[in-house]
Amino acid sequence: MDYLNEQYPKFSVKKLGRTTLIGHFESTLDFNAQKLALPFIYTIRLFEQFISEIFINEENNSSNKLLKLKSIRAKNLHQLFEKNLLKEEQKPLVQGSEFHQDNYLLKTEINEHFSQFSSIENHQFLVEKQRHLDLFFMTEKLKDACEIYLRHQILKVPFELEFGEEILNIIAKNTAYYDAIPTISIYHNIYKLLINKELNQYNLVLEKLATNDQFLPKSEVENIYNYLQNFCIRKINKGNTHFLTELFKVYQSQLSKELLFQNGYLPEFHYKNIVTTGLREKANDWVYHFIENYKQKLNPVTAENAYSYNLANYYYFTQQYAKVLKLLIRVEYTDIRYSLDAKTLLLHTYFELEEGEALLSLSDAFQQYLKRNRQVLEDSRKSYFNLLKFTKKVFQLKMNAPYWKKEKVKKEWSKVKEEVEKTKLMFNKSWLLQKIAEIKN
Repeated sequence: MDYLNEQYPKFSVKKLGRTTLIGHFESTLDFNAQKLALPFIYTIRLFEQFISEIFINEENNSSNKLLKLKSIRAKNLHQLFEKNLLKEEQKPLVQGSEFHQDNYLLKTEINEHFSQFSSIENHQFLVEKQRHLDLFFMTEKLKDACEIYLRHQILKVPFELEFGEEILNIIAKNTAYYDAIPTISIYHNIYKLLINKELNQYNLVLEKLATNDQFLPKSEVENIYNYLQNFCIRKINKGNTHFLTELFKVYQSQLSKELLFQNGYLPEFHYKNIVTTGLREKANDWVYHFIENYKQKLNPVTAENAYSYNLANYYYFTQQYAKVLKLLIRVEYTDIRYSLDAKTLLLHTYFELEEGEALLSLSDAFQQYLKRNRQVLEDSRKSYFNLLKFTKKVFQLKMNAPYWKKEKVKKEWSKVKEEVEKTKLMFNKSWLLQKIAEIKN
């Protein structure tokens, strides 16, 4: 304990390694390595017990309440049981999936208590126990149906869900009743949205969520918004630009409800995706204020990289190219993702500024970086190589077009456009096709 107290609060791996510890204690007269193992084992056991106690004793923890009722019933303290029961029977506002699970377990315990007296209450609690079991089961089945279908679409795994059709039929036969159960109503509609992929179904999910999100725990609302977010992204990837606006609205709702934070920080990928979506929506002023206001809410480890890249992206979209160069050239990105994105953005900027020498020099340096860096996956490497190759071709066409005859421009334009369209692995393909279109115009 004295040694550990000296290491507090850093507890470095080096100073607490097995070899270091043995070296530190071997000068003790009665020391041997086996003696060190025993307190470690006991400490781990105590730690596991400690974190279990912490969880059970958390305020409003249902496990704690249930354990209390169980212990009171086991002692046959009937009056105390019923007194505590009045507190537990209060219906909370939030009624997610766990609400039905907790109530199923609670009604089970209450049913066990009243079964000793052969009273009418016993039957009532047994009925309620079954109702909550059904609602919990149906909610979890619908949630799993949504997740399994999504994985089926992405991972191409089989889509199988036992009792799935039966649950859908039960809901169809009693729509009004199940429509009043927030979790079942929303996940049922999300499932239909994933299956049918209809715009009116998307709007219906939004409507149900707006009406019921106050009755759902935060984790449930986060999950539902993730489904909407993924649905929008899939639609956008298939060319439905209407869903770009919808995705932006989803992001704004998630921000306003603080649903995107993890361990107190806004993840950098959300920060980047929101900036990109907002810029594509031409909400430039909103994006600029978002970049500045949420910088302090990023994890300090990655904040500077995320901030400088996204601000540079904002400057690029608003055609402030000099500011892009100033920002990107002075920043050394330690994260490979930001390094690749920054180099790509710099390439776009040189293209717009018609800086031929700088573009070619960056392109060569970028290729060397891709060849040397083993973290870049092979498909990604090919996609970047193709971007560099065709960016140079399109840039040369752009520079030469004013000096060539129309027939030659048209011939070269058609050739490079066809080559780009046929190339499967290529990053920023839509950007490059846009630059090709601008040459013809």
